Amino acid sequence: MGNLRDIRRRIKSVKNTSQITRAMQMVASAKMRRAQDQAVKGRPYIRALAEVLYHLQDEIDTSNSPLMQTHGGADLVLLESNHDPDLLRQNPHYPQRLKTRILGKKGHLSNQSGAQAAVCLAKSGTRHLLLGHLSSENNTPDLAYRTTHAALTDAGAQVGGDVTLHVAARYRASYLYTMA
Repeated sequence: MGNLRDIRRRIKSVKNTSQITRAMQMVASAKMRRAQDQAVKGRPYIRALAEVLYHLQDEIDTSNSPLMQTHGGADLVLLESNHDPDLLRQNPHYPQRLKTRILGKKGHLSNQSGAQAAVCLAKSGTRHLLLGHLSSENNTPDLAYRTTHAALTDAGAQVGGDVTLHVAARYRASYLYTMA
């Protein structure tokens, strides 16, 4: 009889443990649901903040930047023109966290930011600009070139005269520059 009583006690103990486990799972899932709801509710604010930061980067004066202090007036500059912000935002293969990092202040230079730097470099006397480090998914060589060409032209530079502009090829040698 002692055996039967022990077995019944163990069965009751297992049932109690499973009830406790189910209750803990319910509490955990409720907490998870609340956290997910809060995250979803915060998305519009994060998007708005990212948009504000994106537009602020266009307003930053690059003339006193470390780039200009070290490279201003150089004969040739290889300048990053990594991505088009719209292509990056629409890329379904990049997680939002990666997009935010790339678009952030310490991320990669967008075509627009690279174009602004190109204008400052050209004004400081740089004669040859080579755009490089283009994203294969979030940019095209033509888009990077057109963005920088337009910015240089708008600033009064004659591309092909005052300054040369090329895009570095991704997987092969690009242009040969001879520096005097």
